[in-house]
Amino acid sequence: MVNSSAMNLPNFICTTIHVCFFSCICSSASTNAQHCPFDRSGAIVISARNAITDSIIDGLEIFLCDSLGHPYRYAPRENGQTFNFDCQFHQNPQRTTFQGYIDNNHPADPLKIRFPFAGRDYLMICSRGYSCYKAYVKLIDPLNRYHSSSVIKLVPEDVYPLCGNYDEPEYRDSRIPGRRYQPAIISLYPVR
Repeated sequence: MVNSSAMNLPNFICTTIHVCFFSCICSSASTNAQHCPFDRSGAIVISARNAITDSIIDGLEIFLCDSLGHPYRYAPRENGQTFNFDCQFHQNPQRTTFQGYIDNNHPADPLKIRFPFAGRDYLMICSRGYSCYKAYVKLIDPLNRYHSSSVIKLVPEDVYPLCGNYDEPEYRDSRIPGRRYQPAIISLYPVR
C-alpha cells in the first residue's frame, strides 16, 4: 500500500521552492527599486561671486579638471576607472522647463529643472558616493569681465545628496537632522 502523503511530497517541495523563489525575486526587486529621480545622485554646487560686490556672477564656464586645469571628460575614480557623469557645471535655471511628472521612471533633464536650494548658483550632477578623487574646478568668464580662477580642490563634503533633497527650498540633508550644506563659494575679481 502506498502512503498518499508520500505521493504529495514532491508536489509540496516543488510548490515550496516556487514560493521561495517568487518571494526572493519580489524582495530583491523592492530593495533595489528607486523611489526618487535622483536616487544615488549628488550635486556639487558652486557659488561664483564678484570679489568686490559679493554678487552672483552669471554666464560663467565652470568645469571639473585636474590639478593643472585641464578639463576632464570623465571624472576619475581611485581604481583607475572613470565615472560617466558630465564634468561641466550649469547655472541653476530661473524656472523648471521640464514638462511632466518627475520620478525614477520619468527622470527630468537636470538642466531643465530648477533646484530650489541652489538659487542662481552652478551645479554639477554626480554620483552620491563621489569622493572627489583628483577633483578640482576652474571658473572662466567667456566674456572676459572677470579674471579666471586658479584650480580649486574639491572634497567629498562638497557632494550634496539629491535624493529626498532635490526639491527642498533649503540647502540641507533631510536624512541627517541639523546637517547643513553650503555651496563652495569662489570669488572672482573684475578685469579693470
